Amino acid sequence: MTPLPRVLVADDDAVVRTIFRTALESWRYPAELVATGTDALERLLAPDRPSIAILDWEMPGMTGIAVCREVRKRVPVADRPCMIVLTARESDDAPAIALDAGADDFVRKPIHAAEVRTRLHIAASMRELRRVAGEHSRLEGAMEMASTVCHELNQPLQAARVNLELVRMERGDDPAIAEELEQVHRQIVRLGALTSRLMRLTHYRPAAYLDRDTRILDLSPPDVVPDPRPHVAEAPDSAPITDSPSRAVS
Repeated sequence: MTPLPRVLVADDDAVVRTIFRTALESWRYPAELVATGTDALERLLAPDRPSIAILDWEMPGMTGIAVCREVRKRVPVADRPCMIVLTARESDDAPAIALDAGADDFVRKPIHAAEVRTRLHIAASMRELRRVAGEHSRLEGAMEMASTVCHELNQPLQAARVNLELVRMERGDDPAIAEELEQVHRQIVRLGALTSRLMRLTHYRPAAYLDRDTRILDLSPPDVVPDPRPHVAEAPDSAPITDSPSRAVS
C-alpha cells in the first residue's frame, strides 16, 4: 500500500499545532510542525520537502501568503507541494489573494476535522497528478532527445558498417587485422543496440552514475511497465479522528 504523503503544518499557535498533530497521526499522515513562516519556507525548499503544507496566514517572520509566493517562484511545478492556507479573515477577497499567491486551497477558521481530512485527500491527489505530469514532461523531453541522437547516429553507423565490410574484404585474411576489425564490429553493434533502446524509450527512469551524485537516463529494459495513472492511498476509515468529528480549530 502506498504510504500517505507527509504534511507540514505551520502555525504560531501551539494549541493549534497540537490539535493538528493528533488529527494527522490518527489519520496516519506523517506530520511535521513548525511555528514560523520562515521555518516553513526552509522545509518547503528542501529536497526532501513535504508533499502537502498547511500554512496559517498570519505568522511571525513570514506570512503564509509570503511562503506561497516564494515556493511558487522557486520550486518547479512538478516538485511543488500542495499548499493550503488557513485564516480567520472574513474579507471576500481573502481566497483570491491566497490563490493568486500560489496556494492550492483556502480554508477559513474555525476548521472542523472532517473538512481538514477531505482537503488533505484532495491535496494528496493533486500532488500525485503534478508528479505524474512532471514525469510525462521529462519523458517527452527525453524522447525528443533520443530521436535527435538516433537520427544523428544512424547515418554514421551505416557508413561505418559499409566501410568495415570493405576493409574485411580487402584485408580480412590477416588474423591480426581480422581481430581488430571484429572489435570494431562489436562497438558498431553496441551503438546500434543503444539507438534501438532509445527509439523504444517509453518511460523516464533516472539512474545514479559513478559518483552517485550524477543522474543519467536508465536505458535498461524495465521488468514491469509502471501504471501511468495516479494513485493516492486512502486513510483508513476506521482510524479515529479527534475527540469529536466536529471539533473546531480556531
